[in-house]
Amino acid sequence: SNFSTLQMEMKIVEDLFDKAELVYNLEKFGYPEHPKQTSDPRGQAEFFERMRFSRIAPDELDKQRDLMSKKLAVTYRAIEAQMQRQYEELSAGDAVYKELLCAMSLKEVRICDLDRSISLHEVGSSDGTLVWKIPFFKERTTSTDYEPVLFSPPLFTDKFGYKLSAVVHLNGQGRGRGSHISLFARINKGPYDAALTWPFKNKVSFTLMNQSSPSDHLTRHIVPDGSSQFQRPSQPTGQVFGFEQFCPKDDLEPKGFLKDDTLFVKVQVAKSALF
Repeated sequence: SNFSTLQMEMKIVEDLFDKAELVYNLEKFGYPEHPKQTSDPRGQAEFFERMRFSRIAPDELDKQRDLMSKKLAVTYRAIEAQMQRQYEELSAGDAVYKELLCAMSLKEVRICDLDRSISLHEVGSSDGTLVWKIPFFKERTTSTDYEPVLFSPPLFTDKFGYKLSAVVHLNGQGRGRGSHISLFARINKGPYDAALTWPFKNKVSFTLMNQSSPSDHLTRHIVPDGSSQFQRPSQPTGQVFGFEQFCPKDDLEPKGFLKDDTLFVKVQVAKSALF
């Protein structure tokens, strides 16, 4: 393996350094003395190694030193190349990991965009009442890569009326973030806005449908007050209005609102203006 090769090359370097040090000591201190009364085998081995080198002629000693220097340089270059290869392999692995993370993030963004695209092109309602099915609740709310915000199909108050849509933040928004689902509506730019009366004055009702007990639906209302959210929109989508804390997430399943990982939301617009 690469690690084993690197270990072998490092051992060669250590041996070369030991021999280079021995040559240096011979040149500086001369002939070695026999260690007196020693039983240390390492001391004996070092003595005989010094003896072997001390019998080499000076010019041959220079050759030995040059040879060891060249070997040391070659080994150093080999180690350097090996380390560079390992660095490149690690860098390549890191690049692949980053590409995978990027691909996963793009996938989540595409899912979010697809949710929005489907919602915008779905057939909505033209009688002022929309029942909106929201499947895959747990899958959407456990994702950490994108905010689970869903947009309903369009809702028209009548065939030639106001155009609205609903927006749900499954993990909550504002004061409801993390603890509630947030439910809003907004008035969108419609084909008949020029013929309608502004500001928008019809009461809007939001209902989280109870799939276990229809008598226990959770309904809340918004009464328009003439503020900016209810003026004629100048952009394709208007400002939202609704409830940041519509329903605690912990209540959804126990109380029967969430069943088979699916929610049902009903949005209803009153037929006549309130003022």
